[in-house]
Amino acid sequence: MILAVVFLSSLGQVLLKMGVSPLSLDLRNLNSILIFGLDCAKSYLVILGLFCYALGAFLWLLVLKVSDLGVAYPMISLTYPIILILSHILFHEVVTLRQVIGVLAIVIGISLVYR
Repeated sequence: MILAVVFLSSLGQVLLKMGVSPLSLDLRNLNSILIFGLDCAKSYLVILGLFCYALGAFLWLLVLKVSDLGVAYPMISLTYPIILILSHILFHEVVTLRQVIGVLAIVIGISLVYR
């Protein structure tokens, strides 16, 4: 069930990024910020991303009911490598060596928690 939470969180992030990417925004202009918010509310990708988060949050409550927080919570860090890979593939973001080393450290840390 924890892996479902990780999957839904990662999917939610990707959908939110896809939903907001084509929208215009000028952070110095209040009207632009308000229009951005309205455009987000009308974006099916943003709505779907938020739905993934809500479903993931509900599943997380189930996980917390049956698991120790100190063991379950580190698994949420698995979203980092997933997002790094997906952001490179889907959004053509540059992945640096520093990011790869950081993600490897996270994965090693998680494996230590679960030994």
